[in-house]
Amino acid sequence: MTPINGIVRNGRIEIKAPVGFSDGTEVRIWLDKTQCDDDGPMSPEEIERTLEAMSQVQPFVLTDAERIN
Repeated sequence: MTPINGIVRNGRIEIKAPVGFSDGTEVRIWLDKTQCDDDGPMSPEEIERTLEAMSQVQPFVLTDAERIN
């Protein structure tokens, strides 16, 4: 496995993809916990923002084939 460094900008992770990665290539990203500021439980404001964002998510529509898996 080859690590790929990236940076977060405007809520998105930007990486410099190695040669050979085409659009739609799925990647897996692990966080470097030393760079995270998640030191404890969520504040009431964070909980409120999270719940508001979750309420905006539209239900997923699955095909019959997807339901079987």
